[in-house]
Amino acid sequence: MKKGLILLIAGLLLIAIVFLFTYPKFTGNTISFTGKTVLTVNYTCDDSDKGINYEVKGTVKQGEVVKGTDFCTDKTRLKEYYCLSSTTVNPKFYICPYKCEDGACVEESTEQIEESTEQVAEELEDTPTEQPEDINLEQSNPNFFQRTADWFKNLFN
Repeated sequence: MKKGLILLIAGLLLIAIVFLFTYPKFTGNTISFTGKTVLTVNYTCDDSDKGINYEVKGTVKQGEVVKGTDFCTDKTRLKEYYCLSSTTVNPKFYICPYKCEDGACVEESTEQIEESTEQVAEELEDTPTEQPEDINLEQSNPNFFQRTADWFKNLFN
């Protein structure tokens, strides 16, 4: 048992020494030992909503690792993730003009506009439009020019 443990420790120590002396270099998306490429890693940034797109919920990945998904921080504020470069993910906060819902800005629906238009039309139908006959608008509220002319007439009479 002790002999197996000693061999394991010696083996790990030998691997560590070889690793330190061959010194891996990390450049771009490759790892190389003494000038020979050992591993190529794909960590290129990819945004499912194709960049800064406030109207579409998106997810940003580097390779297979999810780095961020767009989400609403409150009723109108959106946190939008996008690729700043081919290898850099960046978040951006945005205030939606109408409201934020499920990770995207949404506009006021046309159904709501149609309902409010119908409601105003109904309210207008209930409003009386006839003028009482005993009110003569021309005599009760003369315009500026008529009042000025009357003032001059009274001044010289």
